[in-house]
Amino acid sequence: MLTAAEQSPLSRLMADIGGEENGLLLKMDAEGAELAVFASISRQVLVRFDQVVVELHWLRNLAAPAFATMFSAALSRLQRAVHAVPCACE
Repeated sequence: MLTAAEQSPLSRLMADIGGEENGLLLKMDAEGAELAVFASISRQVLVRFDQVVVELHWLRNLAAPAFATMFSAALSRLQRAVHAVPCACE
């Protein structure tokens, strides 16, 4: 079972940590929910990260136009360097 902190949205965790510094690094493994997570992060939080490292699931679905559009829209919100690592399980 996940702890309350592990279930909290990133914006809430950032508020709990406090500070206003930028230039942060976000490392994420959301077990297949990456696109939903990116879509839910506020712009105010996203701009604090200069780099994002993420394990991506479902890359085999990029051939489907609807998924490719959703994938592109989610990543374009970042407007940062993204280091993507495909999930080895797929």
